[in-house]
Amino acid sequence: APGGRAEGLNAIAAAAAASSPLHRPPRGSGDGIFRIALEGVSGRAVVVHVEDLHKYFGDLEVVRGVNIEVHLGEVVVMFGRSGAGKSTVLRCINFLEDPTSGVIEVDGIRLEGGGHRTRAKREQIRQLRIRTGMVFQQFNLFPQLTTLENVMEGPITVKHMPEEQARGLAMTF
Repeated sequence: APGGRAEGLNAIAAAAAASSPLHRPPRGSGDGIFRIALEGVSGRAVVVHVEDLHKYFGDLEVVRGVNIEVHLGEVVVMFGRSGAGKSTVLRCINFLEDPTSGVIEVDGIRLEGGGHRTRAKREQIRQLRIRTGMVFQQFNLFPQLTTLENVMEGPITVKHMPEEQARGLAMTF
């Protein structure tokens, strides 16, 4: 329902997810990250690393010094009020939105916010996007497909992965 609790939450549930607080919100503000503790995750590789992420829209700073570390297999929920910057953080991680400053590393691809998109930086962003997948608040799934088939569609269509390999990959999520 519009305005309901689910609308105010963003969830990251992927092959990799996040840890550590976004930033220290004021006590009682309700913003932050909720980690689902899974056995053996702490020793796993860091697959998403965000360091001191800042994003401005004009003079308005919407993301202030975000730090996130995501271990392989972790499930994380980022939550907060409408307008708190949750979607902007996710868009910056995938460079759908250019961060003003900070460092973003996904599966060994390390990029810094700010500066111009040179040919080399555009290629790094392409490589980063190949290694990530995101589902947004107004996600559009194919209604005629099952959830598993929807997850398989990207690797099959974009990477030309064989169906059985895509199914195996999708089952790991």
